Amino acid sequence: MNDHVDTLKAAFWSLLSALALSLHILLAAPIAGPQLYGLLAVLGFGLLLPPISTLYLRFTALNPHAAILTALNGTAMAIAGIGALTFNDLEPAALLFLGMWWWVVGKFSAESGALPRPLGYATMVLSVLAFAALLGDVFGVRVAWTAARLALAAWLIVLAAILYRSAPTAPDAR
Repeated sequence: MNDHVDTLKAAFWSLLSALALSLHILLAAPIAGPQLYGLLAVLGFGLLLPPISTLYLRFTALNPHAAILTALNGTAMAIAGIGALTFNDLEPAALLFLGMWWWVVGKFSAESGALPRPLGYATMVLSVLAFAALLGDVFGVRVAWTAARLALAAWLIVLAAILYRSAPTAPDAR
């Protein structure tokens, strides 16, 4: 295992996921065409899995419970997010899992320093906003799901920068 390379790859996948989520919103189906629009959706949420696994590994040694919750909520959000782009009824579920994922990542980062504490606090605030977007979506505020995906894209860019800067400098021994 090479922590340096794996962390750099997770940063790269975070950036690609953020780009795909943003382009999915900005291009919209009529502009992008159905194939590209679908591909961007799959990439946007599917490429979340490497950063989720990196967070899992970072949290495991410090708090296995937080690590498991991070992995489960992040994965559930990625799966529900892909589904929500096809079936609007799944948007509340995706927002619930996003809020739960951000809460665990934020709270644990703020408490432990596994990620920078300011990011932890900001992520907890984002989780509250995701829960508010969930309520908005349930009551017909269609922009809530779009805003949450753009916030996720912005958060992923910050996460990518943090992962890139925090990658171990010396490759692990094989």
